[in-house]
Amino acid sequence: MKEKVPYGFAIYPQLSIFKLSYDIVDLASNKKMFSVKKDGAFKQSIYIYDYEGKEIIRAKKTSSWKLGYTIEKKGFHIASLTYSNKLCDDSIYIDTESGRFIGSRVKGYSYQFVDIHGNLVFYLERSTGIFHSEYTLEVYDNFQPEIAMLSSIIIDIIIRAQHAVTVSTVTASTS
Repeated sequence: MKEKVPYGFAIYPQLSIFKLSYDIVDLASNKKMFSVKKDGAFKQSIYIYDYEGKEIIRAKKTSSWKLGYTIEKKGFHIASLTYSNKLCDDSIYIDTESGRFIGSRVKGYSYQFVDIHGNLVFYLERSTGIFHSEYTLEVYDNFQPEIAMLSSIIIDIIIRAQHAVTVSTVTASTS
């Protein structure tokens, strides 16, 4: 039996004072294929554009207090992503028309997503440095790469928000 080879992408966060965006590079060709823009603070929208500037896929936060996003392609709902903010539960769920996929943290802030049979569908490795961040995304044939890319961006935004809360809590308690 032939071993499955994943699609590989590198995701580069582009940070500025008031704006967060991303570039997505296809590792097979080493070319920038997509750009990602985030709008809004509490009720966010995240858009992935191809190299021609066409919108490929988008996610909208369902509401400012609910922990989930709806994912749309060409105006049609194709998936939902939900997560928990509980201390001991870091699971993320993606529901598509083909089934439910469960993501869990495996090491550091890296996540792997599996189907209901336990087959790996995509893996996000977050490696961050002081001056440079790069995330590697491996997507297998049994999952849509666009949903994996958008979900990876959402995971990064969730982790950044959790870090901001932790830093502000520590700062407030030491003041």
